[in-house]
Amino acid sequence: MMFSGEGYYVGSLDAYGKRVLRGGLLARGNGVWQIDDDSLRYRRFLTREPIVIERDAIVDIRQGGSWFAGRWVGRRRFTEVRWASSQGEITSGFVFGRTPKDTARVITALGR
Repeated sequence: MMFSGEGYYVGSLDAYGKRVLRGGLLARGNGVWQIDDDSLRYRRFLTREPIVIERDAIVDIRQGGSWFAGRWVGRRRFTEVRWASSQGEITSGFVFGRTPKDTARVITALGR
């Protein structure tokens, strides 16, 4: 199964609520996301390397509000993806769709 679209990467926080600055997780921005059987990939426009979150590493997925990692995303809602990495547990925020229905479809696709 492959599922993709355009969205916005809001940022990533560590277990203590501080911004993650390494591993390509610092820069926020618009880009293209893709969900397949193995991972969630998000590549910001004007970059080469995507953020890759393996499905097996995902601990929790939930719809958040409109404020995450010091960034307000307006009327849209972001999705929090909590996952385990070599840096510890990280929570990354993404805007996957323009409507709550779009976001719900992505959360369902990422769910196990």
